[in-house]
Amino acid sequence: MSDPVHVVPFPQQDPVFVVLASAARTADTNSAVLRNQGALGVVLLVDLTVLAATETVTPNIQIKDPISGLYVTVATFAAIAAVSTRAYYLSPGVSETIAQANVEVQQLALPAWGDWRVFMDHSAAGSHTYSVAALYLY
Repeated sequence: MSDPVHVVPFPQQDPVFVVLASAARTADTNSAVLRNQGALGVVLLVDLTVLAATETVTPNIQIKDPISGLYVTVATFAAIAAVSTRAYYLSPGVSETIAQANVEVQQLALPAWGDWRVFMDHSAAGSHTYSVAALYLY
């Protein structure tokens, strides 16, 4: 059975879209499969509004191997340990020039044409409420 795929058509695509709608979650969560059709990078916005005490949520980017169908983690961002809104930049050639609270930058390109997803890794089974939005970078 193949994964459902969220395709944003290029070049008419809206570069901003919802990856995970706001909801309470108690287990690790994968987004739907996202298909990149030419963007060089992405900005993820994670809005964590409820976090169980002493627990964390860690955002990851995974790409899909087109042959095996398996996912490989290509970026793991810092764990979120407090209610906050975070921005994560993933793009070739980027660097953080000024340290900014709640912003993380990684120099890595998305596959220009391929499937990827967001994996939210929960440290335990407490209830966390969050949403994830994305902005493609061209």
